[in-house]
Amino acid sequence: MSASAENTAMMTFVAGIGHELRAPLHGLTGLAELLAERPLDDESLELVSLMRREAKVLRVLVDDLLDLGTIQSGQIELRSEAFSPAQLAKETVETLRSKAQDKQLELLLTIENDTPQFVRSAPLRIRQILINFVTNAIRYTDRGSVEISVSCRNNMLQLSVADTGQGIAQKYLATLFDAFTQAHNRSVGSGLGLAISKGLATALRGEITVDSTLDVGSTFTLSVPVEPETQLQSQPQRVLSEEGSGHVLVVDDGEVNRLLAQGQLQRLGYSYKLAESGEKALEMLRTERFDIMLLDWHMPGIDGLETARQTRQIEGLADFPIVMVSASVLAGNRDICLEAGLDDFLPKPVVLADLQAMLLRWVPAKEKLASSTNESEDRSLSAMTGNLRVDKQQPVVDRDVITTMISDLGSTEVVASLLGTALEELTSRVLVVEAAAAGTIESDFKRQCHTMKSTAALFGAKKMEAKCQILETGAETFTQDQIQQHAQDLLETLRLTIDELKHVEQGLDQRGDTTNALQESVSNERSKK
Repeated sequence: MSASAENTAMMTFVAGIGHELRAPLHGLTGLAELLAERPLDDESLELVSLMRREAKVLRVLVDDLLDLGTIQSGQIELRSEAFSPAQLAKETVETLRSKAQDKQLELLLTIENDTPQFVRSAPLRIRQILINFVTNAIRYTDRGSVEISVSCRNNMLQLSVADTGQGIAQKYLATLFDAFTQAHNRSVGSGLGLAISKGLATALRGEITVDSTLDVGSTFTLSVPVEPETQLQSQPQRVLSEEGSGHVLVVDDGEVNRLLAQGQLQRLGYSYKLAESGEKALEMLRTERFDIMLLDWHMPGIDGLETARQTRQIEGLADFPIVMVSASVLAGNRDICLEAGLDDFLPKPVVLADLQAMLLRWVPAKEKLASSTNESEDRSLSAMTGNLRVDKQQPVVDRDVITTMISDLGSTEVVASLLGTALEELTSRVLVVEAAAAGTIESDFKRQCHTMKSTAALFGAKKMEAKCQILETGAETFTQDQIQQHAQDLLETLRLTIDELKHVEQGLDQRGDTTNALQESVSNERSKK
């Protein structure tokens, strides 16, 4: 047998083992997550945390094995679609920012002027390569910075990641992209990341180059051909052609989330009803026909999982499509939902494209073309993003998230109204957080942290989202002193977030637009409260 055939056979075997490992690994991860929700002493909580960490490491290894096996067999999936190179790079920065901050590294992003707003290729695979580059750069850099640079010349997209790390000796460069090899002495990682990246680059008809000097740093560059795409918004959107052919029940205890879902569903052409609790949803399901239910997980009274279970017991709804829409995106949560009988999982914050794809998957419908945002509006939206260079200081509110929301809903006024509702909600919770910081913890403090986290994520308030997550996760296990300390930290960020969102709201009020029908509908929903 030739070396090539042996390698292919080995990779087929490894991929098969990877598939066999995935199912019990999902089970272990899910059980660890469930255990973490129980009241535990500090020692037990630490053990559960270690279990989850090790399961995550194993999950990465299994996924790497499956990716490598798929690449070796020539069955890698490349889904071509339009995307923004700048946004892809910015999302990568946000994803890995905390890792860089943990090592006190500056994480920078530079978008060159020749980078088009939109191109067409396989963005999921390009992002996978970029994340690998940045992860490695952070891992092997102890001081200084990691910088991502994006450019595009002659329809060739280039993504470079330069670090000020330890560099790579010349003798290792020849085997750098071989599977299970590492150029550094540190025993971290599986040694598969660069091999996978090389395979993906080849599948994309691109290449990876490396420039490295010991004790100075390394630069990894992906060059991949892309097709020009003049406007992402000019692409036809698929929506329902008949009113009432898709009737959606939205169940969420957060007013802002209900209003956003309402605006998104109207934009996509779906009819809908809104419920603020699981109890109300079950009442509506017994008297009215719906095609799908979008269900929040953490609600007072009957939570999302129990609402789904009781829905299945209603006559005629055993196969009714139920999708969990939740900000609880920790590993294993999707599997918990599927095992409880739900059909799909959609993480918050939900962007229009993801909601649309999910609805079309579960509610078959005829299609028509939806009107797109005009070119002048696209330009004004782009102007709101400001300088694309990102420094190590994370903004209180990422305005690009709000820009995307405006584009999704097609209305500045609707987003301004949503912001108004969010500000009312957040302002009403200042007293709750102040009380917690002073030592008075309300019985539903965990749920209130979850609601604030969801609202923060919706409007790109990443700092506040992270601080709410800490308190939500630790509400039942932290000592009172720990809760007070974290609540004081949250209180400062909450006030800054409210101030920043007020500035954004004022800016949106000054812009305005002509989509009065959608605005009137949102206002009517708010007037019911």
